[in-house]
Amino acid sequence: MKDGKITYKELYGGQGLELSRTGPYEGKFSYPIVEVPSLDVRFSSHPGKPYPHCHLDVKATLLVRDAVDDERFLYDVSDVFDFDAMEEEDDSGEGLIFPKEGLTVEEIALSFIHSELPIRLTRKD
Repeated sequence: MKDGKITYKELYGGQGLELSRTGPYEGKFSYPIVEVPSLDVRFSSHPGKPYPHCHLDVKATLLVRDAVDDERFLYDVSDVFDFDAMEEEDDSGEGLIFPKEGLTVEEIALSFIHSELPIRLTRKD
């Protein structure tokens, strides 16, 4: 792992990985996420053909924007994701495509969290 990034080649040719990260995350965010004050991620991978298989267990507290009035509020997320690691898109597989430079565990977690957020995220009364 270089710079904390996991590459496809490590997943495909390796013995499997087990990683965990806990703490705030200070990377790049996409709307509606403003900040991630708490992120607890457990990641494991197992080599396989045609693709390495990965498991991700995520718990996070996000600071997000309300779709109605743009007010910020805390939103808790807890989910489990199973997916295949892929080097490039193809006709037979579905999974997460790893760029050549790799992805951090946090980047993987946030990509799945973001994809699971409601399209119109609002505070509950």
